[in-house]
Amino acid sequence: MRFTIELKTLVKMVETVGKKMPGQKRAQNSLRLFACAARVFVEANETVAGVEALVLEDGSCVLPRVAFMKVLRTYQGRRNLTVEVLGNWLHMAGFSIRVREPSYMATPPANFRVFPVRDLGVLANANEQPGPQELLKQKIMRSSVLEAVIAAASDLARQASYLPGTSPGMKAGLEQALIALGKWPNVPRGSKVFFSVGSVFPTEKDRVEDWFTVQLSQTTLKVGFRGECDDRKARGFPYDIGMYEAKPAEDDPARVEEVFDLYTATEWISRTRDLFTDEDPRDLLIRVEVPHLV
Repeated sequence: MRFTIELKTLVKMVETVGKKMPGQKRAQNSLRLFACAARVFVEANETVAGVEALVLEDGSCVLPRVAFMKVLRTYQGRRNLTVEVLGNWLHMAGFSIRVREPSYMATPPANFRVFPVRDLGVLANANEQPGPQELLKQKIMRSSVLEAVIAAASDLARQASYLPGTSPGMKAGLEQALIALGKWPNVPRGSKVFFSVGSVFPTEKDRVEDWFTVQLSQTTLKVGFRGECDDRKARGFPYDIGMYEAKPAEDDPARVEEVFDLYTATEWISRTRDLFTDEDPRDLLIRVEVPHLV
């Protein structure tokens, strides 16, 4: 799902459907966001609101209503906002938020409250000032993606070594990871390093952990994302997304083959940087595995 919408209208729509209906004890915490038929809709508390928008890709998802509203209010002064859902993440102007039930399909509701379009520029795909994430993408694409991934993975290892929950053994493993990243792909045969930093995303029923992973050896450098849930019966968990992988070419070891899977390397780089600015370091989780010292 991907669309551009007038920010003030989107905020007003979320506020409207956020009000509890007569007979409800409390307002719903979740919000359904969907785009189709050249309109964007929000649904909560048995109320649906919709407005015309520039819909580039249809789709739908469910996300925390209150958290979504707080993020929208931080963009005060902005005219339009581009929203995109990739996998289990919603991205908008340099910020990402976890979503549930993402789908590439959506159907317009039979009845909904219509909100007028105030800024017709949004329907004409008006240009927006690039946000921090877009600027980061432009900077990375002007340089080597592999170099950028290695630099970001190295930064992740350094910052992880200072987390309160990092033990001396983990710090030693992170040091080995930094050495391997600096040498890759020229690391000793058979050596492997794996580390990940995670954050907790609590829901109404369970605890979801989002992990940013780095795995490297002589043959592979792979960064990705892993989602875990404490409810072993939860649908779709655990799951892994390999966003970027680099490895020496079989026919020419001096040449590196790069593989992008579902997400781009720039998304992973941006989100790992945001991890240490958006989260309390005391709440972050750390894992380190070094089967063989580098």
